[in-house]
Amino acid sequence: MTTRENKPTRQDRLRKVLSGMQLHFTGITSLTLAGVAHAVADLENKIQADIAATDATDKAHASLTQTVDAARASHTEVDPLVSGVKSYVLLNWGDTEAASAVLADFGWAPRKKPAVTPATKVAAAGKAKATRAARGTKGPKQAAAIHAAPAAPVAEPPATEPATPPAPATPPAGGATKPQ
Repeated sequence: MTTRENKPTRQDRLRKVLSGMQLHFTGITSLTLAGVAHAVADLENKIQADIAATDATDKAHASLTQTVDAARASHTEVDPLVSGVKSYVLLNWGDTEAASAVLADFGWAPRKKPAVTPATKVAAAGKAKATRAARGTKGPKQAAAIHAAPAAPVAEPPATEPATPPAPATPPAGGATKPQ
């Protein structure tokens, strides 16, 4: 059959077919199906084997589920311990290139220093110089509130006369009324 059904439904159907065959095919020794002769006992054995195979997969699935749950429980218990061992090793031997041999024995590597480009160093030095110039010599509380951006080299504009600010707008005379 080509019907799509779940495993329990299929097993129930096959068990009913097997039961019906055992009940009603007692005097029949062979069946011809699609032009091929089959012994009834062979058909019953094949159906029983199919049911047994499905039962075995259910048991294997349950066993797998239990095994996976046990592994997850073990991971939950062991992961904090491994993290503690790593902390202990880093505390005692450090996280440097000099301790790389000891760290390698545990399967770890020292942290790599980030590569700082020369352009980043120049920008940092300029920012530090600008901040120091903006802060001057002050106490730590006053200095902490000040942050300056690095001064960008800007060409000075030519000297011109200062522009006069525009006159403020005056309200219309005679009192303004609101449109209704």
